[in-house]
Amino acid sequence: MQKSSGFQWRLVTAFSLLLCAWTAVAQTQFATVNGTITDKTGAAVSNADVVLTSNAQGRARSVKTNNEGTYTFANVDPGQYKISAYCSTAL
Repeated sequence: MQKSSGFQWRLVTAFSLLLCAWTAVAQTQFATVNGTITDKTGAAVSNADVVLTSNAQGRARSVKTNNEGTYTFANVDPGQYKISAYCSTAL
């Protein structure tokens, strides 16, 4: 009976450590910024340039909107940002 109890304890401990490791892997320091660009009528603006600029470092990243007017910036460091959108086609 003692061996079974010791084995169960080791199994529970191993499982607990795996859960802790899984949780640690799931946590991240990055964010995702996404949105939709629309015109005055509410229509989606495709192919617009969207620029995300870090207030602290001044670094800028840019993406284009898709056909639905949406954009996504992945792996964004924590901080404050300025976001701008530009479209060269007539609306």
